[in-house]
Amino acid sequence: MNFHRLPFSFSLCLLALPCFSQETHEVDHPEFIESLETGNREAFDRGKALYQLVCINCHGTPQKAGTLPTALRFWEAPMKNGSDPRAMYRTLTKGFNQMVPQNWMTPEQKYQVIHFIREEFLKEANPSQYKKVDDDYLAGIEKETVPGPAPQTRALNRPYLKMNFGPNMNYTFEVGRDNIAYKAIAVRLDEGGDGVTKGKAWLAYDHDLMRVAAIWTGDRFCDWRSIGMDGSHGSHPKIVGDKFLVNAKAPGWAKPGTDDFTDPRFLGRDKKPYGPLPRDWVHYKGLYHHGDKVLVKYTVGSREVLEMANLASEAPLVVARNLRIGPGKQSMLLHLGSGGEARVIKGKAKESIAIAQFDKLALSAPPPDPSGQMTFGETDFSISAWIKTKKGGAIFCKSAPTGEWSKNGKLLFVRGGRLAYDVGWVGDANSRTKVADGKWRHVAMTHKANGSVSLYVDGRKSGDENLRSRDAPGHVARIGYCATDFCPPFEGDMDEVQVYHRSLSSKEIANLSKGTEVKGATARWTLDQPKGKGIPNETGPGYAGALAGSLKSVAGKFGKALHFDGRTRIEIAGKAKAEKSEPETPEPVAETLSGPVLAASAIGNVDGISWVTEEGHLRLRIPASDKERQLKVLHWRGDASELTKFGKIVDSAKVVNLTPLTKGAPARWAHDVEVESKVAANDKAYVVDEIVTPPVNSWHSWMRLSGFDFFKDGKRAAVSTWNGDVWLVSGLGDDLGKGKLKWRRIAAGLFQPLGVRVIDEVVHLACRDQLVVLRDFNGDGETDYYESINNDHQVTEHFHEFAMGLQTDDEGNFYYAKSA
Repeated sequence: MNFHRLPFSFSLCLLALPCFSQETHEVDHPEFIESLETGNREAFDRGKALYQLVCINCHGTPQKAGTLPTALRFWEAPMKNGSDPRAMYRTLTKGFNQMVPQNWMTPEQKYQVIHFIREEFLKEANPSQYKKVDDDYLAGIEKETVPGPAPQTRALNRPYLKMNFGPNMNYTFEVGRDNIAYKAIAVRLDEGGDGVTKGKAWLAYDHDLMRVAAIWTGDRFCDWRSIGMDGSHGSHPKIVGDKFLVNAKAPGWAKPGTDDFTDPRFLGRDKKPYGPLPRDWVHYKGLYHHGDKVLVKYTVGSREVLEMANLASEAPLVVARNLRIGPGKQSMLLHLGSGGEARVIKGKAKESIAIAQFDKLALSAPPPDPSGQMTFGETDFSISAWIKTKKGGAIFCKSAPTGEWSKNGKLLFVRGGRLAYDVGWVGDANSRTKVADGKWRHVAMTHKANGSVSLYVDGRKSGDENLRSRDAPGHVARIGYCATDFCPPFEGDMDEVQVYHRSLSSKEIANLSKGTEVKGATARWTLDQPKGKGIPNETGPGYAGALAGSLKSVAGKFGKALHFDGRTRIEIAGKAKAEKSEPETPEPVAETLSGPVLAASAIGNVDGISWVTEEGHLRLRIPASDKERQLKVLHWRGDASELTKFGKIVDSAKVVNLTPLTKGAPARWAHDVEVESKVAANDKAYVVDEIVTPPVNSWHSWMRLSGFDFFKDGKRAAVSTWNGDVWLVSGLGDDLGKGKLKWRRIAAGLFQPLGVRVIDEVVHLACRDQLVVLRDFNGDGETDYYESINNDHQVTEHFHEFAMGLQTDDEGNFYYAKSA
């Protein structure tokens, strides 16, 4: 009897054979090293690319640890195998301890990455390991003759850039700072072929929360940072380009029958919620493909929702959410977006338009001049304040004057009820003690030039971290406000904000918490008596504050304090403005429609619907009904003075009947990719037959196979790939070797399907985010409906969190292994 093993991969034989080749090549070490002068930017950039592609995974950076704790940290530890360029080359070539030989690199690439490590990590941070290269050093090393032909440089392959992922891509996407859509469904909004990633406009759902996480436009879909894409560890793809809309990490629909958007999910050890909302709140059911269209199906309470997003207009850009809402006895409240102030406008279109102003604060006061600003980089400083809040937000910030949270921005704030300090793209520190309890709390932080940060609550140390960073040019200081994509403005009362340009002792912090003065403050804003729009610095000229928005004076910890309502801030001027006794009073904002806004309007069966705009939100209330309702909700972003243009698009828009799009569509991948099988040529007891994968295919699918299972006839199998495809391969079993193997793509866009099970001739899959059944409605072999039979999976921020395999028992239970 013959036992045939059928590997779904390319077979690779490794044989230890004597080397009969007499060919050799020469490595000119002195020439390579001499060429790597400090100013060799090309070698530095290429070395950096290599380091970030491979080396960073284990070794990390000073800002982010690698995944191998024992890997050398170049910036702080000695090199045990030598730190001069020739010794480092030897380590790369032969390995050392846990460091395996990097035989995939050419000599040139090895010296490029050595150059980057020396200049980036050793020269300043670890100078004892930065060996000087001079004539004496070069004279002591020689050229090397190496057996075998000279290695060829391999291009850094990026097959994911070519791949057609289909009309959607299910993945984890970072849509903003501290805002990750763990179970995102990214869809393309503009029309065109070649799949979701080749578009110009996108929308990402988050099916844990059934929110629209983000809408964005641009020439690039994302930055492709992921273990499944560019191979990077500890990363998630970030959306790039112009962010049309980013919603907070909160439910997309209120709890049915209420106005409550409070996230009820339990918190993990990292104090973050994971997994889906309760099923009686929202429940993701699956998605339909109809050509290049993607329809998402879910329930809100007992009411079924079918939704499709597309562009209603490209210029100006108007995004449409087409909704079919089933009957139900409970009302529904849909969250669309948020801004500084929201209201309903009539007369611009047949239907009402709701608008939310973006960053209304920027309209009421210009950002301060960045010249002369206080320094919070590699220096000693301390910040102290009294706060009374139940919600939190930004206390004191130095960051870019406009736009998103950026690298090396610095923020003292309250998040999740606790005091925190964050340095953009570096890390954060968090207090152990909660401060958002509606009581007056003294909060403080100290920072030393070496990056050591300590947090204090009511005079006691409550957290520490090392967050070394430089100041970024052009950043400005503010009280009560930061980039809102990262942290909301402060909501609550604030008193006695002080900045010191030295690191206060624990005793001095304790004295401040008791109300005792500590001398030497660089700036002190008592917040007692604002002078018009001016907030004076009580320690002297310079660093005066300018009020943006309306602040109410309330009883403070000491005398008066200011109440921040989440729509106001204090801009801090630089020392260069010290000659002015008071800051200039900004011009009042005219009560006309102007400035950037997010606008929304709804058409279709709008009887009984209404807009809810409290606290700057745009929300659409849909009443209970015993009939199905068809709606089109349109989004526009622009200057409020141009609302009439949006109104014309609203009036010309048409409601789309989604039902016909759920019945199946013509096949998109309607041809087989044929390859030859490799069948063993003998009848020995143990032989290998190879099922060959297509070396090329029309969709540039990256054929990294992840799971398979056979159909009943044994002649066909369903095969999944790591990047979301499912293929049907035929010509197996008794047919193997009688003709070519036929591969046909039958599904795409799934989130890392690593397990396959064929049950009653229907393909079931275990993905990272759900268990999926592939439904073919019209018998053409392609998937029309991706039915989610379970989405209880908890997808977290861990990059290596795979859901592998799929098995069933006799009772119909499913099993898969989740591990990191």
